[in-house]
Formats: sequence, C-alpha cells, structure tokens
Amino acid sequence: MVSAGGIPKAIAKRLPLYHRCLAKLREQGKYTVSSKELSREVGVEATMIRKDLTYFGELGKRGVGYNVELLYRTIGRTLNLDQHWEVIIVGTGKMASALVEYNCLYGRNFRIVAAFAPGTVSENMMVEHLTVQPLSALPKFVQDRDIKMAVLATSDLDAQVAANIIVRSGIRAILNFSPVDVCVPEDIKLLNNIITTEMQILACCLEGIKK
Repeated sequence: MVSAGGIPKAIAKRLPLYHRCLAKLREQGKYTVSSKELSREVGVEATMIRKDLTYFGELGKRGVGYNVELLYRTIGRTLNLDQHWEVIIVGTGKMASALVEYNCLYGRNFRIVAAFAPGTVSENMMVEHLTVQPLSALPKFVQDRDIKMAVLATSDLDAQVAANIIVRSGIRAILNFSPVDVCVPEDIKLLNNIITTEMQILACCLEGIKK
C-alpha cells in the first residue's frame, strides 16, 4: 500500500520515529548521523533505514552519514509538520478522554478541537475540556472548519455507523481507536490502532527472542 506522497505505508509509519530521533540530535548539536547511529536510537535495522531514506533522494554520503538538519526538515515536510491540523474526535469514554488529554500535552501540530457522541448527548457532557456535540452536528462542523482528520474512539457497536458519518462529512483521514476494524472507501486514509492487536504483535516479537 502506498501513501498519498508515493511513499509505501510501512515506511510512512517509521518516519515519525526518525523525525523524533533527529529532533533530539538537533538539540544535542549533532551535524551528521549515520544509519547505524539512527538504528541504535530507533530500533530499526540500518539497512532498512538506508532503504527507507532513498525515497528522499541522495541525502547521505558514504563514510559521512546524513545531514541531521536537512534530513529533519525533509522528513518534517513529508509528514506535513509545517502545517497545523485541526482534528475532531468521536467518542465519549475513557479512551476518548485519554486521547484528548494526551493531545493537549503533546499534540504539537495537531489539535483536537471538537468531540462528538454517537448516542444521546446529555446537557453539559464533556470530554476533558471539550463540550460534546451530537453526531448529527458533525458534517456542518467539518465543512465550516474544513476539517480533514478524525479520531474514532467509540464502542464496537457504534464504530462503523460513526465511521460512515465521518466519511460522508468529507473527512479524508481517520485514526481508529475503537476496538474493531472499520470499513471505509479506498480513497479515505485509515489507520486501525487496535491496542489488543498491537499487544499480540509485541507478544509475537517476544516469542521470537526467547532464549
């Protein structure tokens, strides 16, 4: 699967790891970094890092490494970190609250600006600092604010219905934290971030390193 920028999705998922590492190296005053040094920092094999970075052209030199500042800025542009994004969230439970709180602390270029409930909305219902709105109000809010991204954090029973409304509203990308996969049209960017699935992947990795 290929991302919108022509970079395979598997590589796109590793780019934030590289970017965070490069940010730390910039703060330390490092001018160049080798793929082996990046490998130690991010836990990705050096050969894979070199292959990933070839999508950006010739940014490194054999025996010298990569220019930290140039690589940091190049990856940042690819991740659209030179923009500020308004995001909505659908869900009112503990997961939604945790995601909104985390976003307030560490969201950087991404800000959750509104919360919507898939069910009945009671008076003064809140998700952290956000007043919860009914799902019926979502399409107009998205169109008025030109929102492109949504976070889905509902129950399994509400997830697909909510996803359908999100798609019809004009949202182009969805980060799904509900406990089930949802189906969306092929032109919608979807990341299913199901925690139990990620734990199963970790458990599989642990099995592979048992002595």
